Amino acid sequence: MNSSSSSSSSSSDEDDFLTHNNKGIPREALVRQKLLENFYGKTPERVWTEDDDDSDDEEPNDLDAATFDARQYTEQLIQTEPMQRLLEEEEQLALQVRTLDSTMQTMVYENYSRFIDATDAIRSIGVHVTANEPALQQLSSSIHQLDAQSKALEDTLGPLRDQVAEKIRVRRLLTRLDTLLKLPATLQLYVEEGQYQTATQSYASAAPILAKHSTGFESLQKIEAECQAILQSLRRTVQNKLRQWSGQELSDEVPSPPQSMMEIYECIGTMQLLFLQDESEEETIDLESTACAASLRLLDRILDTHLIDVQERKFATTELSAASLIATDYLNALLEASTLFTKQFTMKQHLVEFISEAYSSFLVHTKGILLEEQLNEATDDEATQLVAEATTLLVQSVQDVTDALQNIGIRSEWTASFLGQATQLTDSLTRRRVDQKFQALQISMVEDCWLPLGQRLAEEGASLAPPLVESTVADCLQLVDDTIRTCCNGGSESPPDLKKALIYSVRKFCYWWANALEQMAGGESTRVDRLVEAPLGTDDKSVNAFLILVDEDDDHRIDNHASWQKLCDMMQALTSREDGDSAIQLVLTVAMICLHAESSVANSLEESIVTHLSGGKKPNKSRIMTGDMLGQDVQERFQLARSTVFVLYASRRGSEMAQLLCQDVTQTIGRPKESTRQALAVAKQACQELNEMLQGSYKGRDIPELESTSSRSSISPLARKKGLRLDIERMFQEKVAVFPHTSTLLDVNDILFLVFKIAIRAWLEQIRRSIVLAEARSQVAMDAMLLKHLLPLYLNEAQATAVGNMIEDCKLAVGDRMDGASAAESDNEDIIIDAVRSCLNDREWTSVFVLK
Repeated sequence: MNSSSSSSSSSSDEDDFLTHNNKGIPREALVRQKLLENFYGKTPERVWTEDDDDSDDEEPNDLDAATFDARQYTEQLIQTEPMQRLLEEEEQLALQVRTLDSTMQTMVYENYSRFIDATDAIRSIGVHVTANEPALQQLSSSIHQLDAQSKALEDTLGPLRDQVAEKIRVRRLLTRLDTLLKLPATLQLYVEEGQYQTATQSYASAAPILAKHSTGFESLQKIEAECQAILQSLRRTVQNKLRQWSGQELSDEVPSPPQSMMEIYECIGTMQLLFLQDESEEETIDLESTACAASLRLLDRILDTHLIDVQERKFATTELSAASLIATDYLNALLEASTLFTKQFTMKQHLVEFISEAYSSFLVHTKGILLEEQLNEATDDEATQLVAEATTLLVQSVQDVTDALQNIGIRSEWTASFLGQATQLTDSLTRRRVDQKFQALQISMVEDCWLPLGQRLAEEGASLAPPLVESTVADCLQLVDDTIRTCCNGGSESPPDLKKALIYSVRKFCYWWANALEQMAGGESTRVDRLVEAPLGTDDKSVNAFLILVDEDDDHRIDNHASWQKLCDMMQALTSREDGDSAIQLVLTVAMICLHAESSVANSLEESIVTHLSGGKKPNKSRIMTGDMLGQDVQERFQLARSTVFVLYASRRGSEMAQLLCQDVTQTIGRPKESTRQALAVAKQACQELNEMLQGSYKGRDIPELESTSSRSSISPLARKKGLRLDIERMFQEKVAVFPHTSTLLDVNDILFLVFKIAIRAWLEQIRRSIVLAEARSQVAMDAMLLKHLLPLYLNEAQATAVGNMIEDCKLAVGDRMDGASAAESDNEDIIIDAVRSCLNDREWTSVFVLK
């Protein structure tokens, strides 16, 4: 049947094709084409266009074209192509001909084989049809008999089948009735097992049937009443649990706390089902808030349990692991609650706030445990490794929870900050771990480096100061290098985080180092335990920019440590010696330490950080850029410490000079006093000490010639003025500050300038407190002339001018402090000049203070 339709369709297509021939193709060619397509299969139809005809006319040399002209093609090749090309063309044509002949032969063989098979098939059709006629008749008779028997069976068994179907229907009704009869017991069983939602759903499915059929049946009415009573009791129980679990109210009947998030979920789902029909938006919001509060209290219990477990492990000396320090059960419970409440909550904001608050509690709890564990890190490398592994596990766990929350529908922007907060906590713990190492390093440096230095200075004196300084600085740098290596080998933090912590702690330690050196030299204690970085400027406001106080418990300060107190007592003993040289030598030693630290500490520690962060591989020197990590800040801090120590040195030397200058200012001997000569010797000694330390080019100078001048020419113009005019000129005279900005006190001239200012100012104050006679005024004039004349030996021109003005103030002060009778007398300038010149011409007398 299908074959006939197919053949008819095929013939119809052929007729249409042959009938609707609009291409001008011969009919016989079309018939042959259709016959070949029926036998070999239809090939893609070629669309005939006018361009094809044009192309045939325009391309007569196309071998496949119908208008191909062999003679023309051959002549064209002979005329245009070389012999090699003609031979290749001949070979290609011969190959194509052989290929076509072979293909044509194969097609003929295949067609012949198919014709033979078709002939054999046609011959066998008649034979088989004739032989199968009896069997076909027998099959038809059997089918008629089967149809008759089927109708008979249908008439006989049909009523019985209907009866069976009716009984099955009745059985189903009885089963449902039995379910209704047992519904109270079933609901009670579900309630006892804690399957509140299942009990509520069972009653909800049976409630329409009971409401429809209970009117005429007392038993169904009783069942309905029992079920409603059970549901009312369930509702009260669930409400009481939720209120108790969320901390809203307390009652006499206290339910047991929830053991899992599923219990809270059951209660919330039950309440939603119970007032599904009459639930308002306010009730929904209140229910969601209650669920969040109950879940948070359960999570807090998990944290408390985890904390107790950690403490018990410590007391029981059980080995702790990184997993035991991180409350992964808390994160699992948080993820479970989020998964359960995602589809229940109508307001996602409640769920987001719940997740954020729970995560914050987790971070606070984890931080407390890890901080407590870090207390043992200073002396326990295993604790260091344990905390490092715990922080790594923390970040990984938070990442997993964040991904899981996004998979259940929590938007990424709501949880984007979680991983950042965990990373920030890890960074703070890393910084604290490194900081603890450097706090312990403070004690080690005091005990291993500075105490031996103080003892050797006290025992062996000043001769060992230079080699002691170099070895002490080297020992200090080695201790810092060992600490940096310990920090790099003791944890698994990422290099950027550890590098930041190291730079912070090393810089802070260097600030403490510089501050401690200032105290060792005799400076005041700033009571600074933690110094943080700040840029050092040149204005007065940034003098103490390095010293930023951070309040901490006094028990943790280095100032309260026994080793530091012992060092301070030792320094105090050296300073208090009667000879005075020990105090000066101590200050110079500390100044040399500051000088070496200023030039080497920053680069050495930067190299240590880079080396140990790269696993011990020495970095290329050219890749360490001063200022990238420590650099200028640390260098300037030690520079500031050196300036402060030099101020202390200048104060001691200046005080020594002042004591000599101030000896009996009323004494008169007719020539410069010996004390003035010894004061200049102190200046010479200071100049030699500083020049040797700073390796300066301070050379000896000859004493300038003291020229003879006319009467009173050596006296300042201010000395000849009296009264109001003198006061006015004093107001506009340049003021000289004794203690300028300390960051400028870096070379020999600056320090000597401060020494002279301190000495001359003390001399001035001593003169102002004394009453002198005319002879004493001449004596002061001699000493002043000697000092002022010799200032160019020690100071530059500007500094000598400033100190000279201060000496002139001393001479004026003498005139102010004379009694009335002596004030009227005048000094004989020639006598003063001759006395000073005679001393300067005495080589033995001047050898004490003249630089060689």
